[in-house]
Amino acid sequence: ALGRELPASRETSPPRTDRFVGIFYFLWLNERGGRSPHWDGPYDVSRILAADPDALKKPDSPLWGPRGMYHYWSEPLYGYYLSTDPWVLRRHANLLADAGVDALIFDATNAVTYSEVYNKLCEVFEQIRTEGGRIPRIAFMVNTAAGQTAQNIYKDLYEPGRHRDIWFRWQGKPLMICDPAAASPEVKAFFTL
Repeated sequence: ALGRELPASRETSPPRTDRFVGIFYFLWLNERGGRSPHWDGPYDVSRILAADPDALKKPDSPLWGPRGMYHYWSEPLYGYYLSTDPWVLRRHANLLADAGVDALIFDATNAVTYSEVYNKLCEVFEQIRTEGGRIPRIAFMVNTAAGQTAQNIYKDLYEPGRHRDIWFRWQGKPLMICDPAAASPEVKAFFTL
């Protein structure tokens, strides 16, 4: 409809073994407590604008909810699901593996790691692997309080060796996107930063 074209397979090279595809994957979707009092469901920009087309000019409108509240731009394909939903995690794994995604990079840039969610995702992904399915591997990106956040992730997941078969490795070590100047010596030694 927009007149855009993508190259067909005959016009592109086959996948190359020296290249990887990584995408950012957000673990916060529909965290409990983010429900709007104005409708059934979380804060949703499309619903806010349907209720008040001028809401963008009214940052203090109660439709927006409290400051810092997560907002959807519209209802997701699978509804307003929790990021710990095993069916959704399995579906994501299948779709992302079919698309050729090698790594999911979990956004922990706000110093929140969502360990309940990444642990559930790891359990589901390990189950898929055990069943013979393909999955993307996992890595993390930190920013705010980068050193402490990286240390927390290391202590919870990597140091005990949990889910090691689904860690994304770069240059022989698990990948962590973190400022090396903020990382502890043990994090620097363990990860490719």
